[in-house]
Amino acid sequence: MTKYFIIGLNKTGTTSIRSALGASLQVTSILKIVPKKNICKFNGIEDIFSFTDSLIKKYKLTIFKDRPWNTGCYKELNEKYNDSKFILTIRDQEKWWTSVKNWLSLKTKWGINLKEKNKIKVLNNKIEAYNRHFNCNSLNKNCYMNYYNSYNNAVIEYFKDKSNLYILDLHKDFNWLNIQKIVNLDEETMIKNIKKSIGKKKYLPDGFNGKINDLQLKDFKFLIANKNVLI
Repeated sequence: MTKYFIIGLNKTGTTSIRSALGASLQVTSILKIVPKKNICKFNGIEDIFSFTDSLIKKYKLTIFKDRPWNTGCYKELNEKYNDSKFILTIRDQEKWWTSVKNWLSLKTKWGINLKEKNKIKVLNNKIEAYNRHFNCNSLNKNCYMNYYNSYNNAVIEYFKDKSNLYILDLHKDFNWLNIQKIVNLDEETMIKNIKKSIGKKKYLPDGFNGKINDLQLKDFKFLIANKNVLI
């Protein structure tokens, strides 16, 4: 079965794409029971392979996003998992940096809902995870942006002669027609699957535009509860 690796960096719309793929394919896309492993706990590619294989075997998971799959291991993933597709989500770098900064603060919903005694510890852990991911010693704009640009350029360079990379810009490419191209389903099946998700009141991604025949944004307003997680 085709595996979908959403390898865009955090805060580029990866959650929206995961939800759209899950709805289109009628497969599990959000798995709350998956252990939350910090990037610090992955010791090399074999550990990532082991974690991925366990999710495939135990939960039949086929859609993967964020850490550890967006930490630069796309080449190894592509070589190991045959017939896989990779989605690189991108956005304006200034807006990306603003989103990261906003996320790594106690003003977000996750921060406000924390117990007072846990706030600083949780915030520091989040910042540490991001710093480690982006090879930065602190929450520094230039360091983060340098990583952002070099990472995206490296992904594009590696896949330039391959046909299994899809680049989606958060500001213009997040629509159902592009999702249809990725999953390679006919229009009738796409409409049927997405409407089935609506019927089950599954969360569908906010901010999507475009249409497939009669299926338009106004037809599905089941948004992810915490909009902060979308970008």
